[in-house]
Amino acid sequence: MSSISVDGVDIGSLRHRVTIEAPRNAVDSAGDWTNDPVTGWDAVRTVYAQVLDVFGMLMQKVSKEYVDVRVLVRMRYQPDLTLSDAYRLNWNGKLFEIVYVDNTEGLNRLWSVYCREWQKNG
Repeated sequence: MSSISVDGVDIGSLRHRVTIEAPRNAVDSAGDWTNDPVTGWDAVRTVYAQVLDVFGMLMQKVSKEYVDVRVLVRMRYQPDLTLSDAYRLNWNGKLFEIVYVDNTEGLNRLWSVYCREWQKNG
């Protein structure tokens, strides 16, 4: 069985539904953005993507164990969205901090999004 390719992307590999989320920043009484920390996250859109585990490591910080998981998420390029490390990805409740976004070969066809997921162990 042959795979279907659109814009150089194997459509069959993009089988995970991933939501791109943008930070919700605090707004003052005049309606202007403040420098306060993020107050929540808003869904921007949900896309089909390929989620690949790349690396995992068990760490200990202040008597607690954490698992540092690195993930590569591949998705079709979104021309109307400037994806950056200010966003995060949500896949089935797993939250991925975006570390780097690569516009693969600069062709505006595929994003390779390198992410980190922190998990408490236990």
